[in-house]
Amino acid sequence: MKKVRVCCSKSCDSFGAKRIMEKISKETGLKPGEKNDSIDLDFCGCLGYCSKSPNIEIDETNIVFSAEEESVMKEIESGGEDMSGQEIEVDSHKSLEDDELFLKSI
Repeated sequence: MKKVRVCCSKSCDSFGAKRIMEKISKETGLKPGEKNDSIDLDFCGCLGYCSKSPNIEIDETNIVFSAEEESVMKEIESGGEDMSGQEIEVDSHKSLEDDELFLKSI
């Protein structure tokens, strides 16, 4: 069973996280917080990759970046990018005040 979590942070929300969740719900018949034999579906907090919004976490170690409605189910099936063991280097990222995507979202 794949544990699928759609980020619902402000940035991901602004770039379509709710539409992504609606597409996954429509395709699986699941609402957030529900699961079946193949998918455990819900929202999650910020994954820390705001510049690549909207993001989906799969099985706590993989991430689908810049998810799109048209291909989200195929992206989930492929498992996303393995991010296990990687940490976000805060000092190497722009502050939110300098992040163009964030500024467009507010």
